[in-house]
Amino acid sequence: MPLPRPSQQYGKHVNLEFTTVCNLTCPECSAATNGSGKRVQKHHEWAYFVEAAKWIYGTEILTVIGGEPTTSPYFAEFIPKFRELFGCKTMILWTNGLKVQQYADIIANHFDLVHASLYDKRTAPWNQRPNGKLI
Repeated sequence: MPLPRPSQQYGKHVNLEFTTVCNLTCPECSAATNGSGKRVQKHHEWAYFVEAAKWIYGTEILTVIGGEPTTSPYFAEFIPKFRELFGCKTMILWTNGLKVQQYADIIANHFDLVHASLYDKRTAPWNQRPNGKLI
């Protein structure tokens, strides 16, 4: 039996959780809690994305979010495969900038747009942002 597919009017933009791990603990972040105030910290394996692709293949825009995507040890391995795996036209990274310098080439070569959540002691006193400038 074939898997159901979203109708063409839906699923044009999908936010895909790359990992639940983050270096920050922003109280307004919806990814930070699951109702209990604690979230299982987990980097998703390749099988997670293969299964997701069965359901969302062909989405126009894929936003890679987290947690913080660059915390994943799989970032450099998986991201170059995503456009083909998901059949998307546009890829967006949503990051707080933690390891963008380390992954600068991968980000520049595979993402069409980068959204940055930037916090520092002045704007978010509960965090001390350990990363430097974005690319």
